[in-house]
Amino acid sequence: MSSPLRALLVLIVLGPVLAIGIARDGRTLPLFSREIGAACTECHTTFPRLSRAGIAFERRGYRETGAFGSVEAPGRIPLSVVGNASATFSRPARDPLGTPSEALEGRMARNALELRSAGTLGRRFSFALGAGYTDPGEDLEVGTAAVRIVDLVPRGGLGVRAGLFDAELPFLSQTRRTTFEPYLTPVTFDARGLELSGAAASWNWTAGLVSSDRTRSGPSSRARVRDAIEDTYWRIERDVRGCPLAAQMLFDRQDSNLPAHTWLQHLRAELAGTMGRSRFAVTPGYVFDRFDDRPAAGIHERHQYFLLETVALLDRPGRWTATARYEHDYRSRNAIDPEEHRQLATADLAFRVLPSVKLALDCSHSEDRLTRRRGTELEAGVAASY
Repeated sequence: MSSPLRALLVLIVLGPVLAIGIARDGRTLPLFSREIGAACTECHTTFPRLSRAGIAFERRGYRETGAFGSVEAPGRIPLSVVGNASATFSRPARDPLGTPSEALEGRMARNALELRSAGTLGRRFSFALGAGYTDPGEDLEVGTAAVRIVDLVPRGGLGVRAGLFDAELPFLSQTRRTTFEPYLTPVTFDARGLELSGAAASWNWTAGLVSSDRTRSGPSSRARVRDAIEDTYWRIERDVRGCPLAAQMLFDRQDSNLPAHTWLQHLRAELAGTMGRSRFAVTPGYVFDRFDDRPAAGIHERHQYFLLETVALLDRPGRWTATARYEHDYRSRNAIDPEEHRQLATADLAFRVLPSVKLALDCSHSEDRLTRRRGTELEAGVAASY
């Protein structure tokens, strides 16, 4: 028996045992439920996705938004531990000549451990911290380190968040997805800087001024510029008959491909919404990316991402969850680059042993039409938290 298969069997057998060992009882979830005694359904449709009440709770700096109270932590920092381990079985992608795929390959994948903390610091201040380790990396990664000030203008009229945090639509998040497979669509980006937000009537708005990931995610350039607080983004959100809709625009500077230029302009527009009820939701999304550093017109690089995702609770207690998602990335043809299509289809079936422990089976199929490469991957694992 191969080592990945043995590891998978161990995960499946030990999942329920691990659940009993780390969960206080069948009603609690990590951190917030322990602090305020609220059921998981108060904040989540299916963990880790946030419900409307959960989104409001986070925006209010983890303070009372109805049936539950605040996370008060005078003199101590509440802690939550989140971890997952999984085994992946994949068929190697075909090469450009269409050579038949080889036998299935197995390996351990997405082993991760993360520490999280969040709470209030007085009447108006709150904090969120998160750091973790993920294979195959060797260093500790800091994911969140932010402070929020609420109600600078009463009733949520103005709030401030500063530090390192995820900038995203609240219902479409890379870190709150219900599949092992990440989104192909760039639905989240790391923000390091300052964010203003507020609410007026049925609208919510956000404006951010953050640092660019020039030397980490931008193309290589001889004319490098140090990271600076130079990028802006804007987001508006509104509920329409109980269905959240949102739009976000990012103005991002990246390192240029051209030695004579110190930067290129990267524009990203995102539009998405969620329709349905708590037990069944459909989320369509669209992202437009444009990279502009070439001096002549008509040769800019443009990407269009189309996304459609469905999440359904299969039983009344919500222990069984099914997720299906399709994504398509289309790069427009120009004088330099050919037209390109990439697509990803993902399906996930998850069973929650307890609110803090989940067993899941994830199947994904990816395809790149330009290089004629495609592959299928089956992943099974356990995710647990305390």
